[in-house]
Amino acid sequence: LAQGHVQMIVNTVDYGLNPQASLDAPRWSWWGERYAKVEVHADAAIPAGLLAQGHEIEVDAEPEGFGCGQIIWRLPNGAYVAGSDGRTDGCALGW
Repeated sequence: LAQGHVQMIVNTVDYGLNPQASLDAPRWSWWGERYAKVEVHADAAIPAGLLAQGHEIEVDAEPEGFGCGQIIWRLPNGAYVAGSDGRTDGCALGW
């Protein structure tokens, strides 16, 4: 999902999260007009704030609608940092 890509970039650039923390962060998905879904483990203030602003919010416990991914960064010194999304199978290993 392109929305997931945007969220990973925001998590990295704006919030300074490493790949694993970025992938682990709660996600949202916009479905049109004022309707959005928020993952169940998001801070309760997020859906509450959106509801207070007139949005229709669904708190969704199913991870399928929020995408999944893996991230690998190559650092300036040549080392790598990686993360793997817990919403699906996979892992990030170092050798």
